[in-house]
Amino acid sequence: MSQFRTFVFLCLIVISFFSDISCEDYNDVVNLTNKVLQGYSNSIIPRKNQSEVIKLDMEFSLKALNKFDVVDGKLTMVTAIALKWKDDMLNWNPSTDKNIKGLNVPLSHIWTPNLYLLNCAEEFLIYKGDPNTKEVEIESNGQTRLFFMEVLTTTCATDITYYPNDVHRCKIHLSTLTSAAKLKMGLAKVDIIDFETNGKWKILGIKSEVELLEVKNIERVVISITLERRMLFDIISIEFPVVFLGLVNAIVFKLPVDSGERMSFAMTVLLSFAVYMTLIADKIPQTSNRTSVFCMYLISMLTYSTLITFATTYSINCHHTQ
Repeated sequence: MSQFRTFVFLCLIVISFFSDISCEDYNDVVNLTNKVLQGYSNSIIPRKNQSEVIKLDMEFSLKALNKFDVVDGKLTMVTAIALKWKDDMLNWNPSTDKNIKGLNVPLSHIWTPNLYLLNCAEEFLIYKGDPNTKEVEIESNGQTRLFFMEVLTTTCATDITYYPNDVHRCKIHLSTLTSAAKLKMGLAKVDIIDFETNGKWKILGIKSEVELLEVKNIERVVISITLERRMLFDIISIEFPVVFLGLVNAIVFKLPVDSGERMSFAMTVLLSFAVYMTLIADKIPQTSNRTSVFCMYLISMLTYSTLITFATTYSINCHHTQ
């Protein structure tokens, strides 16, 4: 008998729990959406007190590196960005509105902050989609979330001093270009979850910070990405051959003068260094700000090979004049 009473008691608890849950009906969602957006203006900052500041939180996730052009100083990447803020004009009571706790409305229907890429190489405005097809998530307390994925191309100051063992720190400057008195940007949460591995570059770290621009008191979020070259291919295809050419360069004097191969051997090595100079020039920026150590080594070896060629010419001339 006691077990039966326990069973009935548990059934009553379950029934009372599920009785408070109601399914979201299409008409209920439409009615609530119309109710919430009634009298709403998407051109005015959504604060009851217009002197209050909107806090904009950002989540930045790096998904893939499409291309890092060291010569031109451009970084192209696939990113996922989420923006969160509080909208005072968009709130309701779920207990009196069919227990609806969230809505999805078109981007064009509500106020949303514009996000700009300040150090852009192509597009200045980040989000370029159709505002009528993109949706914004709204919670009953006014918390609003906008999520989108974009391919960003930024400029990046490269440092090829230690090429091919070079490390670069590229920065992404994001801002709403709105005065901090109206819109304050919070520190971005950054991650590389689900990052697609790149064959030429690996990520050493990623971090964010907030900076204040002196122009019109505007804040910007600076996301720093540290990249390191995967140098195995460059070592095998460029460094090893150059080092070996330097070693065999001096062997020219071991060749008999009468064989006629001494001059052709010296010229072949000299031209090989010239070819590698051309290959290196296509891989590094054509600027005088920073010079690659390996490039300087290659120039020294080219000079060394030139001197050997002159010495070979002189030795052959001396041999035939005797």
